Amino acid sequence: LEYKGIEGFFTYEQAKGRSWFEQPADVERKVSQYAGELVYRFLKEKQCFVGVRYNSMTGRPPFSGADATINRTTFSAGWFPYNCLMLKAEYSSQQFKDFSAFDYRHDGKFSGIVLQAAVAF
Repeated sequence: LEYKGIEGFFTYEQAKGRSWFEQPADVERKVSQYAGELVYRFLKEKQCFVGVRYNSMTGRPPFSGADATINRTTFSAGWFPYNCLMLKAEYSSQQFKDFSAFDYRHDGKFSGIVLQAAVAF
């Protein structure tokens, strides 16, 4: 969706299945994910932008009896000084929730800043 420099992207996905080693064969794990992103482009040629993105995934990891969730939020700002060059800064925060105490992701989280430059032809 786009309206006067504001762009929105939204998605919802579901999947189910199992690995060949998971038994019994009639039990499938389910995973769902939704994501949303809003970007505002500005200046005369829309060469600058700010945005926010949220993504959440819930599903049962292999060998686990309960669902776990991963959430990520990202804030970004960027600039296209030339048509083929983009400079961007992002701040991301991600949390791992409800993972088993034996899983390396148990109570895991991270946050940080990423600076990027991309050249495209």
